[in-house]
Amino acid sequence: MKPVSTLFVLFLFSIAVSAQNFSSSTSGFHYPTNVQLELGGHGGFYSINAEHFIFNSANYKTGLQIGFAYYPENTEIINVWLPVGVTQLFSLNSSHLEIGIGHILGADKTVDGPSTDPEIVWERYINGRIGYRYQKTNGQFLLRASFMPIYDYATNEDIFPWGAISVGYAF
Repeated sequence: MKPVSTLFVLFLFSIAVSAQNFSSSTSGFHYPTNVQLELGGHGGFYSINAEHFIFNSANYKTGLQIGFAYYPENTEIINVWLPVGVTQLFSLNSSHLEIGIGHILGADKTVDGPSTDPEIVWERYINGRIGYRYQKTNGQFLLRASFMPIYDYATNEDIFPWGAISVGYAF
């Protein structure tokens, strides 16, 4: 858990340091809200996400993200995934280095013991993100490629290396 805590503290520190440079006169994204289809990532094999940038300057951007993924019961995958996260972008024109941290809730139906009534069990994960984003300042199309390790902190299992590719539309 200590590496995750250290990563989180460093992430918050980078936001605080970069917040010193924010100015309303700088030009960030013209369209600060977007929706994305993500393959891989914090939804397992796919997720649909919405993101909004709360800080939006020319060189630094901080966004909040929420997503959703659903898998039918016969797939043997956690049924519902609800990822949330914070992302920091370091921008150079239309290229952006992206780092972030998030939390994933997964709702799964299980049958435990002699009862045949399904019970909902909540799974909890922490995920990181480091990657590349292509999005023009005044553009509505975005493309992302990320490395996203996922850690199951409820059971203290290993970190699962995972990746993601996203396409999105900004408005």
